[in-house]
Amino acid sequence: MRSRAEPLTLTYDWWAVPTHIRQYIEFPPCADDHLRNSLNHIAELVG
Repeated sequence: MRSRAEPLTLTYDWWAVPTHIRQYIEFPPCADDHLRNSLNHIAELVG
């Protein structure tokens, strides 16, 4: 079986967070490197 790379998009839906909380927490609440690490982890799981 040949393996091939497929594009992967990871989406976080911050709109589910109530407005009163979004006023006090900067969104997204995690750094860019955390998002990249999440994508890398998913790639490891499916790879």
